[in-house]
Amino acid sequence: MNLILITLVLFINHAWCAFYTNKTRSSLAASKCSGADEVQRDVFFGYISGAKTEDNKQLALKFIENYKLQLYENPNQSSFRYRTDDGVYAYMWVGSMIQNAGFSTSNAFQVIYDEVTKNGIPKQIYIEYVNGDPMQGFGLIIDTTNDFSKVQKAVRAWSMGKKIGGHTGSKNYPGKSMCYLSYANRKPILQDDHAGDCEYFRVISGENVEVTSGINSIVLQGYNPSIDFGVLQVDQPLCKSVGKLPNFRPKKNADGTCFKHVIKSGDTCSSMANKYYPLTVANIDTINKNAKTFFWKGCDRLLVNQVICLSDGKRHKPTPNPLSECGPYAPGDWNVDSPPECRNKACCSSWGFCGFTSEFCNSDSCYSNCGYGTLPTVKATSFNRIVYWMDADNEMYYDPMDIDPKYDIVHYSFAKITSNFDISVGYGFEEFLQITAKKKIAIGGWEDSTNPSSYHLFREAVKDANRPTFVKNILKFVNKHNLDGVDFDWEYPEAPDIPNIPAGNKNEGQLYNQLFKDLKAKQKINLSVAIPASPWYLKGFPLTDMDKNMDYFVLMNYDYYGQWDYGKQGIGCHADKRNTTEAIKMIVKSGINTKKLYGGVANYARTYKLQNTGCTTFGCPFTGPESGASAGPITNSPSVMLENELKATGPYKRWTDTDSWCDVLTYNGGTEWAAWMKEGKRNELETWYKDIGLGGSALWSVNYYNEIPVDLPEDYWIDIYFEEAEFLGELHDIEISIEISKTCDKNPQDINIDKESDPVCLYMGMIH
Repeated sequence: MNLILITLVLFINHAWCAFYTNKTRSSLAASKCSGADEVQRDVFFGYISGAKTEDNKQLALKFIENYKLQLYENPNQSSFRYRTDDGVYAYMWVGSMIQNAGFSTSNAFQVIYDEVTKNGIPKQIYIEYVNGDPMQGFGLIIDTTNDFSKVQKAVRAWSMGKKIGGHTGSKNYPGKSMCYLSYANRKPILQDDHAGDCEYFRVISGENVEVTSGINSIVLQGYNPSIDFGVLQVDQPLCKSVGKLPNFRPKKNADGTCFKHVIKSGDTCSSMANKYYPLTVANIDTINKNAKTFFWKGCDRLLVNQVICLSDGKRHKPTPNPLSECGPYAPGDWNVDSPPECRNKACCSSWGFCGFTSEFCNSDSCYSNCGYGTLPTVKATSFNRIVYWMDADNEMYYDPMDIDPKYDIVHYSFAKITSNFDISVGYGFEEFLQITAKKKIAIGGWEDSTNPSSYHLFREAVKDANRPTFVKNILKFVNKHNLDGVDFDWEYPEAPDIPNIPAGNKNEGQLYNQLFKDLKAKQKINLSVAIPASPWYLKGFPLTDMDKNMDYFVLMNYDYYGQWDYGKQGIGCHADKRNTTEAIKMIVKSGINTKKLYGGVANYARTYKLQNTGCTTFGCPFTGPESGASAGPITNSPSVMLENELKATGPYKRWTDTDSWCDVLTYNGGTEWAAWMKEGKRNELETWYKDIGLGGSALWSVNYYNEIPVDLPEDYWIDIYFEEAEFLGELHDIEISIEISKTCDKNPQDINIDKESDPVCLYMGMIH
């Protein structure tokens, strides 16, 4: 019974297939070239030799019969695939101008059927007609080697109008017929993802895609249906055959880092996504957010030379800037997760530079240590006054015994470093030792730090090879003279731009600090260091490290302005309180113990020769580069004057600038300009230091209190007698005793000669 049933089923199935095949064949025959033009073309038959089997022959014939049916039922299709579990595969291409129904019954198509029927099938057989235009050609390949990629490759070649080649034998069948549609009635050009990865090309700048690909634009658009050809990007991949675009999306590197891309001018996330299909704009944004790519702010804020990720993985360092000091752009070997930070907690700008102003610290321009410092939040419980005494043997000489006892410590200025790293002092040192206040030597100073003949001594003294000798000699000198400690005034370690000397080395700040550590380790002497109020020069001072071995810091919050600013910021008060406020905030931000910070006090003026007498406000230009201002009789410098020198300049105009706490004076017919902080304001400044919690103040310098000597004429007292007789009464009636003062500290213009009793001041008032 079972046998009968099986036989019946097979018979019915075979009979139906025969009926269906016969019906289809009759329909196909009737439709030959209907609505198309019959043309004759030479058909090429190729094969690759190999063993033949009857099973493969039957499968091949089955494929061909099936293709005839598919051609009839799919009039708009150009590519047809067929695959079995037996490792026999076929692919057919019929160009868009070839009518499918007509081709199915053509003697051109019949060539391959007849070859298989007569000769069987070796490893591979195919027929093709190719003239360079994929719309007009056709091909059919059958392969028995269980390799689908071979037939995929063939259909991709035909879809580009190319021959496949690679045969071991071939035949030509000339004059075979097939049906061509008109161009207007051609089939649509469709993509076929089953053909594997397409053959592709990349868009070249300034070159037509037809030229680059060798394929006409109508075909290209058919193979790339999702692409807008009006907005193609340079280097964008496009298919020039059937098949899908390969996956160009980058993979992360073997070391776990992401695929790196350096942004060039004109790059957009869209152009990168197109280049690395199927990467998308959204993918790029997500990848870089997840990787925390340096300076990633979204696809609409790309930076030229920015290093970004186009795959998952760890971020890369940006392209270094050899000038950068901090952050990701800094050169050197640093961990990608820990970019270098600015010394003293200065703000690191997005471009890798350190500073404390808005261009470094604002949120839109800052990378790390962002924000500003504040005034101290912890206050000192005591307040010390320091004064510097210069050992001078000229008009700047000041008797150390006349130093006001209000000063707790006097700094001898300046001890020098010798070539063998010993300490040298001047002729006045013995006088200095006689004072009763605490005494320290200050080593260095501007002159010795910057003079071409001596700048190298500090640099050499702190080096590892010389530092032990330097430490030993310092302590020997301190102990020999029973000093209370040492103040260091190197101006400035690591400075790159001091005129006439080479730039400092990057490790000088650490070597300087090591000197302090070594001194403290040997002996617990009192140590202090002068530090600049300039963020630029403060970079060479590792403050928090120095703080561990420092008794106090002397802030040099003066000389904010000077002749060196010629052509830059113009005139200004070198002791401007506003600058000092910002400088103290900068030091507070560094993190040192601000109870050790001593604010600077300057009792001298900076002077200028004005370019225009009508411009006397801060910022006005002055002459240069050398100073054109007059030199005073004591300082003998064309850019510095003492208060007493200013008072003797003759007719002048003087006013107070309340914002800076400075007095301003113009003299010499209004051509010269000076600014300084007068004594009353200096006292207020010290009070302010105390109020905000600093540990003390430091005056530079007591020598600037020198007074101008007055040489009186021989007949002075005779003139005084006659001119003042009516004030003093008849000389024979009274006895007058006058104590003669050699100097007058009053402004000559302010002296009332009718009421003045001091002869010298009276004289000064009379001659003015």
